[in-house]
Amino acid sequence: MKKLALVSLVVLSAVPASAMAARGPTYLEKVTIMDAFNIPGRSFSSKCVRIVVSTVDPRWAIVTSPIHTPKACVQAGEEGNGWSLYHRANPSALHWAHVVDGDGVPCQLPAAPRRDIFKTTTCG
Repeated sequence: MKKLALVSLVVLSAVPASAMAARGPTYLEKVTIMDAFNIPGRSFSSKCVRIVVSTVDPRWAIVTSPIHTPKACVQAGEEGNGWSLYHRANPSALHWAHVVDGDGVPCQLPAAPRRDIFKTTTCG
């Protein structure tokens, strides 16, 4: 058993950080993305969404439904059925611009962050 754990540790440490999955937002990213997401006619609590930021290119992020939507969000009607794509000019910029909403894999997103966030390079 110890041998298996050691082998797993060695294999995982050999995977470059860029090959890891997208990440959750920092506090400042979360606040500024939610500010861009909550527009007139669509205002969700941050507990009712999941924000994913690309590790390959942190200028790209999506807002989508959480894996398990909290009961309070369902009762408040704050359930989504797709995603919203956001982009910022550079990794330290505070302004996020809305790009597009959808439910498939967006073609507006470059291939590397698309693979990072959606686990595929195919769009459509």
